[in-house]
Amino acid sequence: MAAPWQWFTQAFWRNRGPDQRAVLDQWQRLGQLPLVVQDIALRGGVFSPAHRDPPAPPVTETEILIHEGRRQLALEIIKHAGLDAASVWRSIAEAQINRPENPSAKRR
Repeated sequence: MAAPWQWFTQAFWRNRGPDQRAVLDQWQRLGQLPLVVQDIALRGGVFSPAHRDPPAPPVTETEILIHEGRRQLALEIIKHAGLDAASVWRSIAEAQINRPENPSAKRR
């Protein structure tokens, strides 16, 4: 068995029998929660142009690496949920188009 500090370099649930199946089933269920997946993508900066454009100073190298790590993790979560980033983006765009008007804006 791998030492605890090595857990982060491997898929922990790989070859774990029934536990592996349970984890895979739960990842698939995540794909059925579109708002959660959209939130993960937006929080992770999946669609942020920051990874293509140089960030505005004063951004440190550490901050850039943290941002890219979040983005990569969000992309991996989307992949394990059986989705792709393009379909998540389409669902976000569609939700914005079909969003009901803000009721408080009518009172003004």
